[in-house]
Amino acid sequence: MFNRYLSYLDIILEFISKWTCSPYLTGYFKDICSYFFRKPEALQHLKKMNFRIDFDAKLLKKQGYVKTYSEDLYKEFLPYIKKIDDHKFESIGRSKPYFYNFLNDQIGGEYYQKFLNIGSNSLLRDDLESVFGKLGFIGGGIYRSPGNSVNDNFPKGSQLWHIDRYSLKTIKVFINLSEITEEMGPTRIIASNHSIKLLKNSFFRRVFRRNNIAKGVKGLYMDKKKFAYYAKEKHGSNIGVPGTTLIANTGLCIHQGSNNRSSNDRFILLFHYCAWDRHIEKQKPDLLLGINTRFLK
Repeated sequence: MFNRYLSYLDIILEFISKWTCSPYLTGYFKDICSYFFRKPEALQHLKKMNFRIDFDAKLLKKQGYVKTYSEDLYKEFLPYIKKIDDHKFESIGRSKPYFYNFLNDQIGGEYYQKFLNIGSNSLLRDDLESVFGKLGFIGGGIYRSPGNSVNDNFPKGSQLWHIDRYSLKTIKVFINLSEITEEMGPTRIIASNHSIKLLKNSFFRRVFRRNNIAKGVKGLYMDKKKFAYYAKEKHGSNIGVPGTTLIANTGLCIHQGSNNRSSNDRFILLFHYCAWDRHIEKQKPDLLLGINTRFLK
Protein backbone atom coordinates (compact mmCIF):
# COMPACT_ATOMS: atom_id res chain seq x y z
CA MET A 1 0.00 0.00 0.00
CA PHE A 2 2.81 2.40 0.94
CA ASN A 3 4.64 1.78 -2.35
CA ARG A 4 1.42 2.39 -4.28
CA TYR A 5 1.11 5.83 -2.71
CA LEU A 6 4.76 6.50 -3.56
CA SER A 7 4.12 5.67 -7.21
CA TYR A 8 1.18 8.12 -7.28
CA LEU A 9 3.40 10.72 -5.65
CA ASP A 10 6.03 10.16 -8.36
CA ILE A 11 3.49 10.87 -11.09
CA ILE A 12 2.31 14.06 -9.39
CA LEU A 13 5.86 15.31 -8.80
CA GLU A 14 6.85 14.56 -12.41
CA PHE A 15 3.90 16.62 -13.66
CA ILE A 16 4.64 19.56 -11.35
CA SER A 17 8.37 19.50 -12.14
CA LYS A 18 7.71 19.78 -15.88
CA TRP A 19 5.26 22.64 -15.64
CA THR A 20 7.28 24.62 -13.10
CA CYS A 21 10.59 24.05 -14.93
CA SER A 22 12.01 22.37 -11.80
CA PRO A 23 13.66 19.16 -13.05
CA TYR A 24 15.13 18.26 -9.65
CA LEU A 25 11.88 18.63 -7.71
CA THR A 26 11.25 14.87 -7.45
CA GLY A 27 14.71 14.10 -6.08
CA TYR A 28 14.61 17.07 -3.70
CA PHE A 29 11.30 15.99 -2.19
CA LYS A 30 12.47 12.38 -1.77
CA ASP A 31 15.66 13.51 -0.06
CA ILE A 32 13.57 15.36 2.52
CA CYS A 33 11.37 12.29 3.02
CA SER A 34 14.44 10.08 3.45
CA TYR A 35 15.02 11.60 6.88
CA PHE A 36 11.65 10.26 8.05
CA PHE A 37 11.19 7.02 6.07
CA ARG A 38 14.65 5.47 5.93
CA LYS A 39 14.70 1.68 6.14
CA PRO A 40 16.83 0.13 8.90
CA GLU A 41 19.79 -2.04 7.91
CA ALA A 42 20.90 -5.04 9.95
CA LEU A 43 24.66 -4.56 9.71
CA GLN A 44 25.79 -4.94 13.31
CA HIS A 45 27.03 -8.51 12.87
CA LEU A 46 29.08 -7.78 9.75
CA LYS A 47 32.80 -7.15 9.79
CA LYS A 48 33.87 -3.90 8.14
CA MET A 49 35.19 -4.73 4.65
CA ASN A 50 38.57 -3.15 3.95
CA PHE A 51 37.80 -2.01 0.40
CA ARG A 52 38.02 1.62 -0.62
CA ILE A 53 38.66 3.72 -3.73
CA ASP A 54 40.94 6.75 -3.75
CA PHE A 55 39.15 9.69 -5.37
CA ASP A 56 39.16 13.49 -5.37
CA ALA A 57 36.25 14.31 -3.05
CA LYS A 58 36.28 18.04 -3.88
CA LEU A 59 36.13 17.38 -7.61
CA LEU A 60 33.35 14.82 -7.16
CA LYS A 61 31.27 17.31 -5.21
CA LYS A 62 32.02 20.17 -7.62
CA GLN A 63 31.28 18.54 -10.99
CA GLY A 64 29.18 15.54 -9.92
CA TYR A 65 31.56 12.85 -11.15
CA VAL A 66 35.19 11.82 -10.92
CA LYS A 67 37.32 9.28 -12.77
CA THR A 68 39.83 7.16 -10.85
CA TYR A 69 41.16 3.58 -10.59
CA SER A 70 40.37 0.60 -8.36
CA GLU A 71 42.73 -2.34 -8.74
CA ASP A 72 41.56 -4.20 -5.60
CA LEU A 73 37.87 -4.35 -6.50
CA TYR A 74 38.63 -5.14 -10.14
CA LYS A 75 40.79 -8.14 -9.20
CA GLU A 76 38.33 -9.27 -6.53
CA PHE A 77 35.43 -9.70 -8.97
CA LEU A 78 37.22 -10.47 -12.24
CA PRO A 79 37.02 -14.28 -11.69
CA TYR A 80 33.22 -14.01 -11.68
CA ILE A 81 33.26 -13.31 -15.41
CA LYS A 82 34.39 -16.93 -15.92
CA LYS A 83 31.24 -18.04 -14.10
CA ILE A 84 29.24 -15.93 -16.53
CA ASP A 85 30.99 -17.52 -19.51
CA ASP A 86 30.19 -20.99 -18.16
CA HIS A 87 26.44 -20.29 -18.25
CA LYS A 88 24.24 -19.79 -21.28
CA PHE A 89 22.19 -16.65 -20.86
CA GLU A 90 19.55 -15.33 -23.17
CA SER A 91 18.71 -11.65 -23.49
CA ILE A 92 15.24 -12.44 -24.83
CA GLY A 93 12.54 -11.29 -22.45
CA ARG A 94 14.85 -9.05 -20.43
CA SER A 95 13.80 -5.45 -19.89
CA LYS A 96 17.22 -4.28 -21.10
CA PRO A 97 18.61 -6.80 -23.61
CA TYR A 98 21.52 -4.44 -24.31
CA PHE A 99 22.62 -4.24 -20.65
CA TYR A 100 21.80 -6.82 -18.00
CA ASN A 101 22.93 -8.00 -14.59
CA PHE A 102 24.50 -11.44 -14.07
CA LEU A 103 25.25 -11.25 -10.38
CA ASN A 104 22.72 -13.33 -8.46
CA ASP A 105 22.56 -15.72 -5.56
CA GLN A 106 21.95 -18.79 -7.76
CA ILE A 107 25.31 -18.78 -9.56
CA GLY A 108 27.06 -15.99 -7.67
CA GLY A 109 27.59 -17.80 -4.39
CA GLU A 110 30.40 -16.18 -2.43
CA TYR A 111 30.67 -13.34 -4.95
CA TYR A 112 27.05 -12.41 -4.42
CA GLN A 113 27.41 -12.15 -0.65
CA LYS A 114 30.78 -10.44 -0.95
CA PHE A 115 29.24 -7.82 -3.21
CA LEU A 116 26.44 -7.15 -0.72
CA ASN A 117 28.88 -6.96 2.18
CA ILE A 118 31.22 -4.53 0.40
CA GLY A 119 28.38 -2.33 -0.78
CA SER A 120 26.72 -2.24 2.63
CA ASN A 121 29.57 -2.19 5.10
CA SER A 122 32.92 -1.07 3.70
CA LEU A 123 35.33 1.84 3.74
CA LEU A 124 34.06 2.66 0.24
CA ARG A 125 30.63 3.46 1.62
CA ASP A 126 32.17 5.42 4.51
CA ASP A 127 34.18 7.55 2.06
CA LEU A 128 31.12 8.30 -0.08
CA GLU A 129 29.06 9.23 2.99
CA SER A 130 31.80 11.63 4.08
CA VAL A 131 31.03 13.57 0.88
CA PHE A 132 27.26 13.15 0.47
CA GLY A 133 25.97 12.35 3.96
CA LYS A 134 23.91 9.29 4.89
CA LEU A 135 23.37 6.95 1.93
CA GLY A 136 21.41 3.74 1.56
CA PHE A 137 22.98 0.87 -0.39
CA ILE A 138 20.39 -0.33 -2.88
CA GLY A 139 22.24 -2.77 -5.11
CA GLY A 140 23.90 -2.87 -8.50
CA GLY A 141 25.83 -5.93 -9.62
CA ILE A 142 27.97 -7.14 -12.52
CA TYR A 143 26.58 -6.00 -15.84
CA ARG A 144 27.25 -7.36 -19.29
CA SER A 145 26.68 -5.46 -22.52
CA PRO A 146 26.86 -7.93 -25.44
CA GLY A 147 28.92 -7.08 -28.48
CA ASN A 148 27.08 -5.69 -31.50
CA SER A 149 24.15 -4.58 -29.32
CA VAL A 150 23.53 -1.50 -31.46
CA ASN A 151 20.03 -0.09 -31.31
CA ASP A 152 20.22 3.13 -33.33
CA ASN A 153 16.69 3.05 -34.67
CA PHE A 154 14.93 2.55 -31.34
CA PRO A 155 17.14 3.69 -28.45
CA LYS A 156 15.40 3.33 -25.12
CA GLY A 157 15.86 3.30 -21.39
CA SER A 158 19.38 4.04 -20.21
CA GLN A 159 20.63 4.35 -23.81
CA LEU A 160 19.00 7.78 -23.85
CA TRP A 161 20.44 10.78 -22.02
CA HIS A 162 18.63 11.07 -18.68
CA ILE A 163 18.88 11.78 -14.96
CA ASP A 164 17.93 9.34 -12.19
CA ARG A 165 15.08 10.95 -10.30
CA TYR A 166 15.24 8.82 -7.18
CA SER A 167 17.25 11.43 -5.30
CA LEU A 168 19.60 14.38 -5.73
CA LYS A 169 22.16 12.05 -4.15
CA THR A 170 22.04 9.02 -6.43
CA ILE A 171 25.62 7.76 -6.39
CA LYS A 172 26.84 5.06 -8.77
CA VAL A 173 30.31 3.53 -8.80
CA PHE A 174 31.17 1.99 -12.20
CA ILE A 175 34.28 -0.25 -12.19
CA ASN A 176 35.52 -1.67 -15.50
CA LEU A 177 35.99 -5.45 -15.43
CA SER A 178 37.12 -5.33 -19.06
CA GLU A 179 38.76 -2.68 -21.19
CA ILE A 180 36.23 -0.18 -22.47
CA THR A 181 36.83 1.79 -25.65
CA GLU A 182 34.74 4.37 -27.48
CA GLU A 183 33.51 1.62 -29.80
CA MET A 184 32.41 -0.55 -26.85
CA GLY A 185 29.83 1.97 -25.69
CA PRO A 186 31.05 3.67 -22.51
CA THR A 187 28.91 5.34 -19.89
CA ARG A 188 28.91 9.07 -20.70
CA ILE A 189 28.15 11.83 -18.23
CA ILE A 190 27.79 15.63 -18.31
CA ALA A 191 28.97 17.64 -15.28
CA SER A 192 26.29 18.76 -12.84
CA ASN A 193 26.72 22.52 -13.47
CA HIS A 194 26.22 22.00 -17.22
CA SER A 195 23.39 19.51 -16.62
CA ILE A 196 21.45 22.01 -14.51
CA LYS A 197 21.62 24.61 -17.30
CA LEU A 198 20.57 22.11 -19.95
CA LEU A 199 17.71 20.71 -17.88
CA LYS A 200 16.26 24.10 -17.04
CA ASN A 201 16.32 24.89 -20.73
CA SER A 202 14.78 21.52 -21.55
CA PHE A 203 11.82 21.97 -19.22
CA PHE A 204 11.26 25.53 -20.46
CA ARG A 205 11.05 24.25 -24.03
CA ARG A 206 8.77 21.44 -22.90
CA VAL A 207 6.29 23.89 -21.35
CA PHE A 208 6.17 26.20 -24.36
CA ARG A 209 6.25 23.35 -26.90
CA ARG A 210 9.16 24.64 -28.95
CA ASN A 211 10.04 22.63 -32.07
CA ASN A 212 13.83 22.72 -31.92
CA ILE A 213 14.16 19.93 -29.37
CA ALA A 214 15.96 16.64 -28.83
CA LYS A 215 13.87 14.12 -26.93
CA GLY A 216 15.34 12.08 -24.10
CA VAL A 217 13.74 10.16 -21.25
CA LYS A 218 10.51 11.11 -19.46
CA GLY A 219 10.08 14.58 -20.89
CA LEU A 220 13.78 15.42 -21.14
CA TYR A 221 13.76 18.00 -23.93
CA MET A 222 16.74 20.17 -24.85
CA ASP A 223 17.95 22.57 -27.49
CA LYS A 224 19.60 20.36 -30.12
CA LYS A 225 22.63 22.54 -30.85
CA LYS A 226 23.42 23.38 -27.25
CA PHE A 227 22.98 19.81 -26.06
CA ALA A 228 25.02 18.38 -28.96
CA TYR A 229 27.95 20.59 -27.95
CA TYR A 230 27.94 19.43 -24.32
CA ALA A 231 27.31 15.79 -25.26
CA LYS A 232 30.28 15.79 -27.65
CA GLU A 233 32.78 18.20 -26.10
CA LYS A 234 31.93 18.47 -22.40
CA HIS A 235 31.32 14.96 -21.12
CA GLY A 236 33.24 12.42 -19.07
CA SER A 237 33.19 8.64 -19.49
CA ASN A 238 34.52 5.36 -18.14
CA ILE A 239 36.71 4.69 -21.18
CA GLY A 240 39.86 2.96 -19.96
CA VAL A 241 41.63 -0.23 -18.96
CA PRO A 242 40.18 -2.79 -16.52
CA GLY A 243 39.97 -1.21 -13.08
CA THR A 244 39.12 2.24 -14.43
CA THR A 245 36.42 3.64 -12.14
CA LEU A 246 33.77 6.31 -12.66
CA ILE A 247 32.02 7.64 -9.54
CA ALA A 248 29.00 9.73 -10.47
CA ASN A 249 26.01 11.48 -8.93
CA THR A 250 23.47 10.46 -11.56
CA GLY A 251 20.71 12.29 -9.70
CA LEU A 252 22.27 15.61 -10.77
CA CYS A 253 24.22 14.72 -13.92
CA ILE A 254 22.73 13.90 -17.32
CA HIS A 255 24.17 10.56 -18.45
CA GLN A 256 23.68 7.62 -20.79
CA GLY A 257 24.90 4.08 -21.40
CA SER A 258 25.83 4.12 -25.08
CA ASN A 259 25.66 1.32 -27.65
CA ASN A 260 28.29 -1.42 -27.78
CA ARG A 261 29.35 -1.36 -31.44
CA SER A 262 32.30 -3.71 -31.01
CA SER A 263 32.29 -7.50 -31.29
CA ASN A 264 33.42 -7.88 -27.65
CA ASP A 265 31.26 -8.03 -24.54
CA ARG A 266 31.59 -5.22 -22.02
CA PHE A 267 31.62 -5.95 -18.27
CA ILE A 268 31.30 -3.50 -15.39
CA LEU A 269 30.90 -3.82 -11.63
CA LEU A 270 28.32 -1.37 -10.26
CA PHE A 271 27.63 -0.24 -6.69
CA HIS A 272 24.50 1.90 -6.31
CA TYR A 273 23.79 4.22 -3.36
CA CYS A 274 20.98 6.66 -2.75
CA ALA A 275 19.75 9.02 -0.03
CA TRP A 276 16.21 7.84 -0.83
CA ASP A 277 16.41 4.07 -0.35
CA ARG A 278 12.74 3.16 -0.80
CA HIS A 279 12.80 2.18 -4.46
CA ILE A 280 9.68 0.65 -5.90
CA GLU A 281 11.01 -1.25 -8.89
CA LYS A 282 12.59 -4.70 -8.93
CA GLN A 283 13.62 -5.00 -5.32
CA LYS A 284 14.58 -8.21 -3.59
CA PRO A 285 14.48 -8.52 0.20
CA ASP A 286 17.81 -9.80 1.52
CA LEU A 287 17.33 -11.39 4.92
CA LEU A 288 21.04 -11.44 5.74
CA LEU A 289 21.52 -7.69 5.50
CA GLY A 290 18.00 -6.46 6.08
CA ILE A 291 18.00 -4.39 2.89
CA ASN A 292 16.09 -4.40 -0.38
CA THR A 293 18.60 -4.65 -3.20
CA ARG A 294 17.68 -3.27 -6.59
CA PHE A 295 18.06 -5.36 -9.77
CA LEU A 296 19.63 -8.32 -7.96
CA LYS A 297 17.66 -11.47 -8.73
